[in-house]
Amino acid sequence: MWNWDFGLVNWKNGNKFRRAAPRDRERRAGNRRRRGSLPRALFGAKAGPHQKAIRQDRRAGPGGAPRLRQTGERAQFVVEEQGRGIYLYIETGEHAVRTGLSVGQQIYLHSTSAGKVILSLLPDDRVNEILDEYGLPPLTENTITDSNELKSQLDEIRERGYAFNREENIKGLRAVSGPVTDENDILIGVLSVSGPSHRMKGEWFQSGLPDLVLGTANELELRIAYA
Repeated sequence: MWNWDFGLVNWKNGNKFRRAAPRDRERRAGNRRRRGSLPRALFGAKAGPHQKAIRQDRRAGPGGAPRLRQTGERAQFVVEEQGRGIYLYIETGEHAVRTGLSVGQQIYLHSTSAGKVILSLLPDDRVNEILDEYGLPPLTENTITDSNELKSQLDEIRERGYAFNREENIKGLRAVSGPVTDENDILIGVLSVSGPSHRMKGEWFQSGLPDLVLGTANELELRIAYA
């Protein structure tokens, strides 16, 4: 059984930034760079609040979104730290493909649907900083390696509210991601559902799964807001 709370009710004051107000987002980004590593916060000796959230999540019963749970695929909750994505939670459905991903693992933002959602909500200057620091390394033949193409896609993601990964990070694996925000429209993180390309296709991949992801993200937002 999947627990779709992801412990976020207890973690809601953690890694997040406001969609609007680019200057405020830049200030928050600088604060994040100064305050240290999220993996250390998750697993280090001083990681009390985060570890508590994880422990509570493991003890909790099933959360909401039964329709999304019935997909049987793998779901992740991803946050941004120092220009990289980090898997904060991973839940594996009965039909999910195991790809060796683990909690705390870092990923590039440009090659994942969760990462592209994050990039779409950052100010242009911060996006450029991340691209300058990490580049656009090709992880598969479908990875976006041109900055103009990426920025054009980020505009589309910003407009529709969710992102696709079409085998851009792992060959044969597709994903759909949507943002989870708090009551002040501050991004807490990104909910992502991934599966093999032979199941992630057609109308289901283009519109059915995005609707489910966004609906689940909304349920999480309500749980966080009214905890």
